Parts: sequence; C-alpha cells; structure tokens
Amino acid sequence: MDKFMEYVLGFEYPNLEYFFVDNSANKNYAKKIREKYGVRVDYVSPKGSKNTEYMCYSLNRIVKYLRSSYCDYLFNNECDVFADENVVTKILCHQKLIANGVYMMSYGYEAKLQEQVFEDSFGMNTLRQITEKEGQIKFDGILEQVDGCGIGMMLAHRLIFEDYLFRINKAVPDAHADTFFYQDMHERGINIYRDNTIHCEHLNTANNWEYITDKK
Repeated sequence: MDKFMEYVLGFEYPNLEYFFVDNSANKNYAKKIREKYGVRVDYVSPKGSKNTEYMCYSLNRIVKYLRSSYCDYLFNNECDVFADENVVTKILCHQKLIANGVYMMSYGYEAKLQEQVFEDSFGMNTLRQITEKEGQIKFDGILEQVDGCGIGMMLAHRLIFEDYLFRINKAVPDAHADTFFYQDMHERGINIYRDNTIHCEHLNTANNWEYITDKK
C-alpha cells in the first residue's frame, strides 16, 4: 500500500483532490492510511459480500463523493494498477468523456496475458485475448476507440455520473461493475477511448510488457 500511496500522491497534475475507499478486511487499515498520509479515506466492509458486491459499493462511494465536490473529472486508479506521474495529464489532454490507459490481466489457470478490453458481447465479460505464445498486441494509433476497458486506470467526466451509479447483475455473478458500466455507456451512445501509449503495471496478473512487441 505504501508503494501505491506514494505513486498516486506523486501525480504531477496540479489540481487534484484525493479520496480513497478501503475495502480490506481490517477496518482499522483505513484509519492508518488516513493518519499516515493525511488523506480522506472511507471504508466499505467486505464481510458478508462477494467481491463483486463490495467493489461496486466502493465505486459508488467514490461517485457520491465526486457529486459533492467541485471536481470536473473522476480519475479512478485501482491500488494494483500503476502508470507514471504524468498519467492524469496524458489522459486528460484528450478531452474525452471516458478514456483509459492500457493494462493486462491473467486468464484462468494458464496465466495467459490478456488485454483488459471488452469486445461486443456485453454482459458476458468477453475480452480480447493475448497469450504468451502469441506475444503481440496490435495497437491502433495513440488514441483508440474501444467497446470498453477495465476501470483500473480510467478518467471520466462528472457528467457521466450525474444520474449514474455503478451496478452489478446477480444473474451474471462473476461479472464486475466495469462490465455493466461499459454496457450502459454503450447504450447511452457514449464513446470509450484508450490511450495506447500509457502502459500500466498490473500487480494482479502475470503482466510482462516484454511480451508486447508493437509499442507505440
């Protein structure tokens, strides 16, 4: 956690307002973060909930805080996703309603590398796959329009959340809120973009950018 806090508190963009949500098992952890770093930290207990549920609750705590603030954008950075200190500026310069960085995730027991980007089958968590054996992702320019990405490195305008809260669907029990977020944005006609120059480190994966041969 110290690595993550030092990373996000080191962002070079000058006009940031920090708000953290902790959903760890120990409710005293939020207090420790608050006292050590002097930041706003809310707590969502994971007890009695699936991870899809308490993670969705956590996202909506952030949305409610955004609505109460004067911030124009929400930059959502999950604690296991890392870029560089200029990431906010890089994504913000595109002036899109929703834009993301690029990060990878592991897939199943084979720990294949997989591009964290959704394709057409919304609601089923269908992803474009990249395996270690294939070892290549074809990026399309700097800014690429996609059906959706993971939200671990996402910048979204506050207009998106004026009448929207994250949701899950118990009929699809293993799908997280990002799946339905992009489905909902798709139905609203809101375009999703990804900056292909922002290559993030994802700690919760067999991530290795040496496999990616088409870097731009």
